[in-house]
Amino acid sequence: MPLEDWERAREPDRRSKQEIRVPDHVRVDWLMDAGFTGSELRRVIDAIEQDKKDRRSSICKSDFQDKADVIAENVKRKFERVVGRRPKSNALYKQWSKSGEKQERRSSV
Repeated sequence: MPLEDWERAREPDRRSKQEIRVPDHVRVDWLMDAGFTGSELRRVIDAIEQDKKDRRSSICKSDFQDKADVIAENVKRKFERVVGRRPKSNALYKQWSKSGEKQERRSSV
């Protein structure tokens, strides 16, 4: 039986989103019965709410704000490099390259 036909045939038997949804108080009861504490649930709920807020904020951000964030990150990275808290991205390669040159000099002498 083709998939489309099968989907059409089972359409009347499908449950709605409201019928599938588990009410909050039932979910809380299940989690409490499983051994989670109220404070653990509150902490997770707060984290989920913060994630939702962050996603909404990210969606609403304008292109200007995105560009400003990129510029701010670049300035921060360069400032850290100047202050000495962060090496240039190719610093490890230069260090490795110099150590190889030293080894070549030693072996040729």
